[in-house]
Amino acid sequence: MIKMFDEDKVIIAPDLKVKELQVKGMELDQIIEHAITKGYLAEEIVFPADAFEPKFQEMLQHDKQILDKLNKEWEKEHDDPKYNLFISRLPEFFDPSANPTGKLVVFSESVDTLNYLFKRLTQDENHNDVLLVTAANRRQMETLIKENFDAKYAVQDTRYNIILTSDVLAEGVNLHRSNVIVNYDSPWNATRLIQRIGRVNRIGSVAANIYNYMFYPSKQGDDEIQLYRNALVKLQGFHSAFGEDAKIYSREEIVHEFQLFDSKVKDSIDKKIALLREVRELYSSNRQLYHKIKSLPMKSRVIRETGKHVGQSIVFVSSTVKTEFYHVKGNKAEAIDFIEAMNYLKAKPEERGVPLTADSPHYQHVNCALQQYTSEYVEAADTSSVQSKELDKIDKEALKFLRTIKQITTDHMLQADCSVLMDYVTEGIYNQLVPAINKQSRQYKGDKVKMKQEEYRLQLFISQLIQKYQTQSKEQRHDAQDISNPQIIISETFQ
Repeated sequence: MIKMFDEDKVIIAPDLKVKELQVKGMELDQIIEHAITKGYLAEEIVFPADAFEPKFQEMLQHDKQILDKLNKEWEKEHDDPKYNLFISRLPEFFDPSANPTGKLVVFSESVDTLNYLFKRLTQDENHNDVLLVTAANRRQMETLIKENFDAKYAVQDTRYNIILTSDVLAEGVNLHRSNVIVNYDSPWNATRLIQRIGRVNRIGSVAANIYNYMFYPSKQGDDEIQLYRNALVKLQGFHSAFGEDAKIYSREEIVHEFQLFDSKVKDSIDKKIALLREVRELYSSNRQLYHKIKSLPMKSRVIRETGKHVGQSIVFVSSTVKTEFYHVKGNKAEAIDFIEAMNYLKAKPEERGVPLTADSPHYQHVNCALQQYTSEYVEAADTSSVQSKELDKIDKEALKFLRTIKQITTDHMLQADCSVLMDYVTEGIYNQLVPAINKQSRQYKGDKVKMKQEEYRLQLFISQLIQKYQTQSKEQRHDAQDISNPQIIISETFQ
């Protein structure tokens, strides 16, 4: 950042990972040229130093002084108790009675950690049988991985007995000549841990048991980030939902008696899964009530006496383009997400509705929500003033995926099609487009190597989207949307 200010070229383009490009030795002018080839405009991402408050540069210099001091202190520190423990347990990891093939898989989320382990194992411990695999070299190492760690591969080599890898090998590869895994760090994503174990827990393994070793955060660190507890909650949720009977993270796991959702863990995915589970249980236990609810007419109205949220309403509005939940209080309607709306709407069985009276604010609230919806989506679609909507996290995820495809391909037609779809996402008028793109995106999880390998598949996918959506001009698309008649799905007022 200091270099940018010194050269009067402050680049702000998070998707380009400017700092990483600087670390690789690229000059600022090269980075700007690189950005232009990716579809950016220089005037949109490059700013002069005087565009920022002067104190910002002073704060950067102050930060640098602190970091320099910390680095000098860190250089004096060479003790690594975690590594020492790892080395002391190596004989146990390779005990022939537990590990008949003499193979070991070590996972870490950090490539820097893997490089550190590789250096120390090969130089300090004189191990010449260590294979280091990251996203940067996976393709080149593919044959070596199979020869040394895939029990089903035609060639069975013994040159490498320890594989150090990031989560790039957590999916789509067999490592089952090994039956021992060391997680050098606890993954934030509990699913990732299950995927790691799945690399060795495969048909064809000659070992009787799988041994999964886990390094947990220090107590002081975990007090701050609560990684251990959150990971444990997620895994126990899997046990409850899918009936798993093996403890894979901690002896504290309760494999049969744990609720799927723990309200202390703030995770919207967990909450949606919990709601889905309630619906499934209702379908199984009371099919008659389930179908009664399903057949409720549009514009269902409810007044409920709760003792809280008095004088407020929740209104669910929908059209062919957009669905939205609104929280209405007085004459102000504010859009809220699905989970927040469910927190308002959820009622206990003993709660009863009350009659809808003429003096109730219910109708006023519904009209207020409709006006807000119209203001946000109908007027925004007016052909005389078409403007880009404010992008949310889901939209940005789709744009990032399309931009990544443009980066990995040299096919100009594919790049052009991606640009067209990016415009559609920015316009925000096709409500099924973004979910379709993100569903595809999550299959790759940002893995550019895999995306390059499957470029033809992505080309077909993008082409199908283009054929489906590229049928009209921007003005025609806006005119064609049946958004002028939004429907009230359900509304509830509290008193």
